[in-house]
Amino acid sequence: MRKIVISLAVIAALFMGSSQLTAQEKALIFGIKGGANLSNFRLGGDMKNYKSEMNAGGSLGSFIKYDINPYFAIQSGIDTHYRTSDMKSKQDNSTVKFKYLGMEVPVYAIYQMPIGNRKLFVGAGPFVGFGMNAKLDGKKLFKKDSETGKATMNRWDYGIGSIAGFDFGKRWQINASYQFGLIDLCKSKSGSMRSQALNIGIVFKY
Repeated sequence: MRKIVISLAVIAALFMGSSQLTAQEKALIFGIKGGANLSNFRLGGDMKNYKSEMNAGGSLGSFIKYDINPYFAIQSGIDTHYRTSDMKSKQDNSTVKFKYLGMEVPVYAIYQMPIGNRKLFVGAGPFVGFGMNAKLDGKKLFKKDSETGKATMNRWDYGIGSIAGFDFGKRWQINASYQFGLIDLCKSKSGSMRSQALNIGIVFKY
């Protein structure tokens, strides 16, 4: 995890440093973004007795894009997202609500196809996430248990993602992305849960 965080920090530093060299060419673009998401978890071990159903949430964040040339770019940002999922028991059909508030930093390598002053694009890359609050039926999952001294759920997440969208010239972009978590978020050795989310967003660039 530390290596991944350090790698993303280095990428971000190089990214920001390159802006001083290319600002006059307007290769570096900033913006704000908002969107909606559908998310759930891939469950394993003892948690296979439950099904994590996809529920809707939302996100707000910042946007940064660096055009290396007309065909290739690096796109990133910081997303603050709210995600939910219904955890449904396969034994008695009872349901408990999972609620999650966290932050995520994706870094995408982008291939873009110019269409006049617009661009159609696809990309892929890693992401790192950090949970600020997580509750299951009101129980705080990041809070350490008084008996074991351990939290139920890991705050850190990382994985891979993909993105596709359309860039409307100077001001707007729409995109859809998918994140596939690789880390086991469950601290119990008997069960496992890994995140996944589908996001649809709109960006205002300035």
